[in-house]
Amino acid sequence: MISISFFILSLICLFFIKNRFVKITGSIFSILFCLVCNFNFLLLYYTGNYLNFGNLNIFLSSIKGAPLMSFYKLIILIFVLILASILFGFIIYKRIKLSHKSFKFMGYLYIILIIVAIYFNPLTNSIKDMYRISHYQYHPNFIKKFKEIYKKPVIKTPKKSKNIVYIYLESFSRNFTTKFKNLTPNINSLKNRLDFTNINQIPYGASITIEGLFASACGYPYSVIKYGTKKDEKIELTNAKPKFKNLNMTCANKILKSLGYYTYFIKGGNLEFQNAYGFLKYMRYDKAQGKDELLKRGAKNLNEWGIDDDDMLEIAFDDFLKLSQEKDKFLQVILNIGMHVPNGFVSKKCKNLKYLDGLNSILNATKCTDFLVADFINKIKSSKYSKNTIIVIQSDHLMPYALAKGLNDENMGNSKIFFTILDDDIEGVKIIDNHGSSLDTFTTLLGYMGISDEMNLGRNILKINSVNKMVPGLFYQGAMGIVDSVKYEEDF
Repeated sequence: MISISFFILSLICLFFIKNRFVKITGSIFSILFCLVCNFNFLLLYYTGNYLNFGNLNIFLSSIKGAPLMSFYKLIILIFVLILASILFGFIIYKRIKLSHKSFKFMGYLYIILIIVAIYFNPLTNSIKDMYRISHYQYHPNFIKKFKEIYKKPVIKTPKKSKNIVYIYLESFSRNFTTKFKNLTPNINSLKNRLDFTNINQIPYGASITIEGLFASACGYPYSVIKYGTKKDEKIELTNAKPKFKNLNMTCANKILKSLGYYTYFIKGGNLEFQNAYGFLKYMRYDKAQGKDELLKRGAKNLNEWGIDDDDMLEIAFDDFLKLSQEKDKFLQVILNIGMHVPNGFVSKKCKNLKYLDGLNSILNATKCTDFLVADFINKIKSSKYSKNTIIVIQSDHLMPYALAKGLNDENMGNSKIFFTILDDDIEGVKIIDNHGSSLDTFTTLLGYMGISDEMNLGRNILKINSVNKMVPGLFYQGAMGIVDSVKYEEDF
């Protein structure tokens, strides 16, 4: 408001300046200022923050390849705001052009007011913060703290050498299971599990799918932006997709492969989106299936983002049976797309399944996800391979509910990540309220199996406190900045 107040005062000054060039320049600046204010408003409304490296990640990694027409309402709104800003500048010029009054020193006052308006603008503050954060990793306190908590995984002989089916659910926030009556009855009724009720999304590096997968599997936030790793290097924003080849850290897949696990990944979306190929290659998956591969295998039902969940999960179950028969040990990672904002997608198997009056499309998609995922899990539970299989369900990230119809702070605010471990060895449902974060989920699974209790910044929260309460939010942006150079040696 301070910035806007000084901007309004600067406009008043234009009525008392005679110089035509200043009036034209002031009108053009008014257009630019309105565009910046609209940009700030949209960012704050849809992401909860002004410009930062977190939402910059979203733009750079997710726009290319996304079905933009799914967000046509937002695109129209942006177009209208641009036109309104231009019209505002034109009206201002028409009005000040008619004024012929002039006061001495008004031009100097105008310049001062503009400078103050720019100085207090949120975008200016964001740019200053981003510059400071981009060098935050060289701050002695950051380096000291990072060395204290960054841990190389110590691999132990597993207490449980079972197969793993790890299901990431698109935008499946925990509030869907608690704040909406009878929305997820099937998932809620699953037995023989540890239910983690206090898993928090870290503020940066785990807000979109590729980040969420990486944060979970590596216990580390990831950035699409390539930072300088030396003091004389510059930040590069030209890399529009994550690269993984230079990373030195050990992640869950590498640990499991060292223990003889075959690793397999399947999703309904395109493997090129958000450079999933790069992620899978770095994780050394033995096999990966995406939209193109599933179409060749007979999948028929499509939506804007890829293969419908019913087709994908049917193929995934066939692959589960095949893997159980042919592999000694395996990790099967599954990523669905049914609840992708803004509207979600209801598979054909759910055509008669609606939530309440059926008018809210994202809640209908959630209802469908509950049915399909529980059905998939129950088929595993009913198979002869159940006792030798651990199943994990986790949100890939929290739902960006500002983009979804009918969701708000009342029902989605302060939501947690959904995370549960199902194993026939567990009796009933055990509620685990230990504080955890996006970085702790896969590490907690490894700890539950007796393999490792620490992985980079991840912790087995069944035994060890999460680092999430030990560090400020800016710590994660600093960690993101050194992802290409971090090593397990003392000096990195």
